[in-house]
Amino acid sequence: MHLSGFTDDRCDTDVRQSGNDVTVTTASIVSYLATLNRYADRKSTEYFNSPLRFLEHILTLQSAAKMPHPSLEYTTVQPALDTYPKNATRNNANGTDTDVLERLKIREICEGWGMYRDAAEWQNYSSMFHPGAYITTSWTQGRLDDFIASSKEGFEKQTPHGPFPYILHRICGQTVDIQGDRAISKMKVTITCRIMLDDIEMDNEADTRFFFFLSKKGQGRWGVDFMTLLFDKDKMVPVVPGKAFEIPENEAKQYPSGYRYLAWAESKAGRPPKMDLNAHGPERDILYAKCKTWLEGGEVKPNLTGHDVVQY
Repeated sequence: MHLSGFTDDRCDTDVRQSGNDVTVTTASIVSYLATLNRYADRKSTEYFNSPLRFLEHILTLQSAAKMPHPSLEYTTVQPALDTYPKNATRNNANGTDTDVLERLKIREICEGWGMYRDAAEWQNYSSMFHPGAYITTSWTQGRLDDFIASSKEGFEKQTPHGPFPYILHRICGQTVDIQGDRAISKMKVTITCRIMLDDIEMDNEADTRFFFFLSKKGQGRWGVDFMTLLFDKDKMVPVVPGKAFEIPENEAKQYPSGYRYLAWAESKAGRPPKMDLNAHGPERDILYAKCKTWLEGGEVKPNLTGHDVVQY
């Protein structure tokens, strides 16, 4: 293991790792050590007496445990190899021209989420799904009819000082895997929420990945059977420059890193958030495995991001 650019003095530093090489540039060693603190052997105080030895120790632990680099809560790691659906067709890498048309049909269906839901076009929104479809978001989970009813109720509470945020979706692209009469669409979406906090307007923006589980049923029609999502990261920014609401850090840190501020806001609005939708947690590979099971014709039941089965 090689460390470069690091001197063993209490200077400001930042650590980045690429393979077995670590480059340290200007930032804060204090915050870095605080972040890594939970991974260290608390009895090995010698590592805290020398930042260099401490970092070497942590990186050795990381290599042995194959855990994400602990200097960040936001990491990109390849999904478990046994969750990859090898026999599915995708992105013209395999399959036929007919498969391309099927993928386009599915893409059109899934992009309706933002177009229809945000405009309260409930007839069009319902047409995306097969009857009895199950929808999971951070703020509500249930059958299609339950989700629409909850959304309508929320829209009615969207007053300037109301508890329900004004939610919009920006569709950023998607991929589609097809295997037989089953399909999975993964769609990049930025969820934006206009929230009023103590008379201060704030915007939450959350970068997410929507997962649609689709099947082709009567008369060859594709429809969504299940929908859930993973959160990559979010932020809370003031609408009026210079006029911001200070969110207590100790409260926000109780929530998953991928949607920490959205979850905090949902909790304050009286809607306890679903806590296993973090793209940086074990739920990601749980969900990927269920995507593969679905494509291979297996049975899938909610909770799609956890081991518990929801009665639905």
